[in-house]
Amino acid sequence: MNPKIIELKWTGYAHQHLVGRTIIGVHYATKEEADQMGVRNRPLMLALDNGTVLWMMSDNPGNDGGALHGVLFDDAADPLLFPTL
Repeated sequence: MNPKIIELKWTGYAHQHLVGRTIIGVHYATKEEADQMGVRNRPLMLALDNGTVLWMMSDNPGNDGGALHGVLFDDAADPLLFPTL
């Protein structure tokens, strides 16, 4: 499949599920949640206003929890890191 079509598909998917949502809670995965996901590293979990829960994984198959990286919109020199535990 054409890479541009794949990108458009997944951008649309992300837009549909994320734009306009509000993060209403955060917590690190508990040991029990990590065990259910089959991961060793406990990722940060984001609860959205519609009941969706998001977390970072190390790769597409979900082989382990992953860190969340970012930057403040007004200070790219000070990166944000939410590590796995």
